[in-house]
Amino acid sequence: QRLRFNSGNGLEIDAEGEISNVGARARGGLRGTLGASDKAAIGELVELFEQTPDAAHVKRMETLAPARLAWTVRFGEVNKEAAKDAQPSSRSPAEIWLDGAVLGRRMTATVRLAGGVRDWRQNNLQLTVAIERPDWQQVRAFLTSGSPETGAAAAKPAPPVDAGPSRARLQLKAAGQPDQSLSSYLKLEDETFDAGLSGRLVLGSDAITSAEGELQVRAADAALALAALGLSAANLPAVGIDGAVDLALKDGTLKVTPSALEVAGAIVGGEVLVTRVQGQERHRIEGRIVASQASIPRLFDLLADARAPAPPDASSQIWPGATFNFAILDRFEGRVRLEAADLDLTPALVLTRGSIVGEFAPGKVEIVS
Repeated sequence: QRLRFNSGNGLEIDAEGEISNVGARARGGLRGTLGASDKAAIGELVELFEQTPDAAHVKRMETLAPARLAWTVRFGEVNKEAAKDAQPSSRSPAEIWLDGAVLGRRMTATVRLAGGVRDWRQNNLQLTVAIERPDWQQVRAFLTSGSPETGAAAAKPAPPVDAGPSRARLQLKAAGQPDQSLSSYLKLEDETFDAGLSGRLVLGSDAITSAEGELQVRAADAALALAALGLSAANLPAVGIDGAVDLALKDGTLKVTPSALEVAGAIVGGEVLVTRVQGQERHRIEGRIVASQASIPRLFDLLADARAPAPPDASSQIWPGATFNFAILDRFEGRVRLEAADLDLTPALVLTRGSIVGEFAPGKVEIVS
């Protein structure tokens, strides 16, 4: 049997195959192609499979446009490795293979669902995904349910392009029961950075409800790495980052604990909590950072207006003479204590075992001690 569907708005589905015992104990398989040229087409696709789609879920899925995939779905059969760890289920297991382009980039994926498609959160699954030369800004938009662009540039996604030779690659592997504990590994590689995140997480209806793991990161220039991800580096100097950070998400609060991290030649530790401010588009940061060395003038440089000329004697001052630009704080508030074995106030004045406490919010910074 064969089905062809064209919505007239950029959504095209072509499928063929045969399924028997449609329902909980389905057997058989389907294969075909799927094309969604823009966000509207992705929205139509979600509505086909969800009677009352959640607005946040639709928004997240829309960031995948444009997409064109060849796909295969098999019901009632799983490989021996997947069956070994499968939990008893009243539904037929399913396997899904995808190969094509998402966000205009090559993507391959395999999903094995021990309890079928409908109850995938409550049963074991195995997932592998690989994206070649990913657009990191689009990936970030998908993970955060946001949009990497605004205005006319965001209205019509760019068509697939060949970005040329690149080592950029995204790999994701996950196994377990999503609503209880899902073991996962995410690897990001690019010309400017390498990052790997491994740990365990629990998935809710459309978001990660809790997680814990370790982030390994290496970047010769943190500013270039942030720019590649579509994040503003502000006045961040060309500093290297190399090491590990422990992450734990629970009850909406992210705990960040550097465990073996080197930043600009300094060994960094401590603990920082990040919580979204309810009802507002910003986060609160609180905690303590411990470093082998730190420089107060260099920290103030992060807030300096790069368009304003620096005073000629700026290197000998603790407080900069340049105009401040607080744009970097537009989405943050909080209180952080910095402790350093060597705390530079000026090149000629260094405190041993120095500390400083800063409170900040959009448009202001206060040094309270």
